Amino acid sequence: MARDVEQGRAGDANASLNVGMHLAEHPVIAGDDPKVEEQAARWLHLAARQGHGDAAMLLAYRYHRGKGVDQSDTAAAFWFHQAAADGNNVAIIALGLLYAWGRGVPQDPSVAVRWWQKARPTNVVASRFLGDAYACGFGVSQDLARAVLEYKKSADRGEATASIQLGHMYANGCASADDAAAGTAFRRAADEGYPEAQIALGELMLQGRGGGSAGEAYYWARLAEWRLPPGGLRTRASSIVKRAAASMMPEEMTSCNQMVDWMIVEAARAIR
Repeated sequence: MARDVEQGRAGDANASLNVGMHLAEHPVIAGDDPKVEEQAARWLHLAARQGHGDAAMLLAYRYHRGKGVDQSDTAAAFWFHQAAADGNNVAIIALGLLYAWGRGVPQDPSVAVRWWQKARPTNVVASRFLGDAYACGFGVSQDLARAVLEYKKSADRGEATASIQLGHMYANGCASADDAAAGTAFRRAADEGYPEAQIALGELMLQGRGGGSAGEAYYWARLAEWRLPPGGLRTRASSIVKRAAASMMPEEMTSCNQMVDWMIVEAARAIR
């Protein structure tokens, strides 16, 4: 640590970043300490000014959240710009979001899209956001076929939220695919534990679309119901549970409940 401090003060950006990262880990060990957070931010400032792109990214995040510094969207945008110029894909995505929201920079959807296009070749989240842009005509002309293409590209590379969006596109008739494709897309995200996908899959099954049975719809909706806080999504999950239960045999419901209870126990064990 002492060596990194000395080398950082002498102009070594990597050493400055090491000191900042070391101080940033302090809350994990000893709890929150505003003074330590401020020190961490100062070292990240130094590393960023010395040209370290990762330090600029971490500093931008701190300004965005007001962690160790006064919250400032303008400062966050500045440092995201620095990190993006260094090729940091996470910063490029974040910068696009700032332009989409108009936080710290003038709102400009077309600029947001350009940043996401820059990150798209190597970042699955960029394709997801581009899918949203083409689906809604946000910063580009609306193009549902292109939206599906972007969602599919992202989903095929493991981005579960893109898979959910793809499922909605198929289920709502926005793309030329059958209900089975919608079910497959929803199931991919449902298997990863996304309640929205579990609810969408359950609803599709109850409508007799995309395969599956009332028992499967019940299973997915109960899992979603367990994971969700009170609110609209949980209400939808509870509705599916009740509707599915009305058409299930007692032994089938018992079997489904046992499976769901086992899944809940395993999930709780994994969290511990």
